[in-house]
Amino acid sequence: MALLMALLFAALLGEAGAVDCSAAYPLCNACAGSCVQGAGCFCGTDGSTCLPQTCDMDTLCCPDGLFWHTSANCCSLEPTCYPACMADEACKLPEGVCICNSTLHQGAQVTDVVPMFMCDEALITITVPKCLLEKLRYNPAGMHVRTPTVDCMNSYNQVLNGIRMWSEQILPVTGFCGNEVVINGTYTTYSNYLEIPAATINGIIYVPNLRYNFSCSYPRNILASLDTVINPISSTLTLSLGGASGVITVTMAAFWDSSYTNPITAVQQIDVGTTFYFGLSAASPDDGTFVLRADSCYATPVNDPNSPTRVNLITGGCSADQGVTTQVLMNGVAMSVFFSAESFAFDGISSVYVFCNTRLCVKAGGNCTACGNIAGRSAGSSGNIGVGPFTMSEIPELNFASQTVVSWTVLVSSLITLLSVRLM
Repeated sequence: MALLMALLFAALLGEAGAVDCSAAYPLCNACAGSCVQGAGCFCGTDGSTCLPQTCDMDTLCCPDGLFWHTSANCCSLEPTCYPACMADEACKLPEGVCICNSTLHQGAQVTDVVPMFMCDEALITITVPKCLLEKLRYNPAGMHVRTPTVDCMNSYNQVLNGIRMWSEQILPVTGFCGNEVVINGTYTTYSNYLEIPAATINGIIYVPNLRYNFSCSYPRNILASLDTVINPISSTLTLSLGGASGVITVTMAAFWDSSYTNPITAVQQIDVGTTFYFGLSAASPDDGTFVLRADSCYATPVNDPNSPTRVNLITGGCSADQGVTTQVLMNGVAMSVFFSAESFAFDGISSVYVFCNTRLCVKAGGNCTACGNIAGRSAGSSGNIGVGPFTMSEIPELNFASQTVVSWTVLVSSLITLLSVRLM
């Protein structure tokens, strides 16, 4: 029995001693030491190297020649890989470094490479698989966009879903790193391409470079355009976020063009029948939680959103179709709302004001783009925002020589007046 206990004790000692912890340096807790990411661990007393008792850094917990073992929580001469290698990697010993597993991706083809493109508000990120590309004899570390200057070569490796990846980031800015831009009424689209060079192996290149075109579209921000003119016709509205903290500011303005780059100013007159463009934009980061929705928009002859004299432009989030040609370009999709309307004049009045009842809609609830007054779940407050006055130029006579087109609203108003006179 005594012999059995001795053998068991020896086995336990052997198991516990499976990793021989190094004593080449003092322990950090014995010399007021600390560890610095990417640099190592040092004593607080004299700056000499020390050994940590825990390792929560990605690399360099241990000095050169030693390896961190999570099973024993110490640095040892026994080679191992820390952090653990990814799913498509293998640990190369005795160096203790992770390399791509050469047994994987057998028979892989270029068509198996599927880049991921992320269009964030401030960055465009392109990501490709490291080991798959290296297996296909490419060099993902050297990938670049259209303009391969120093500022535009920001590739780095990261781990996504347990796989080592290479990523590149650029700014969504016109001309930056070769970005090409296309602007329409509601979106700005930045286009570029990612080029992945072939690897040079023993002085030989076996494959052609890869090129992937990509683009990211962002809702137009009308606020920047308002700074380009003096006294633009615009206004602001503050909406609360309800249960969440804070408020957001919504700006509404009118523009001459569908690219929303030429704001209408207070000193400009508008010819009846001209199509002009309205934009509402929320000065808040678009994190995908909320979208801006205009439930209704209408025109009045006076600066009063409660005026009974009005022409509906949008009802229930969609075109009202009540005589004035209105097109809803974007509503309930992002933190901007865009629509166009054909200008008109109220009989005997040269001024027109346009109001919109707007609110934040919870995107996760869906239906924020649907037509109807109950579309989407609201978040926080709603409110009326209006712009004006828009001064209509003198209404010209309708004649075939000038081919002037007058809004149907004006014509109907004139016909009603004429009929009233004849019946008296």
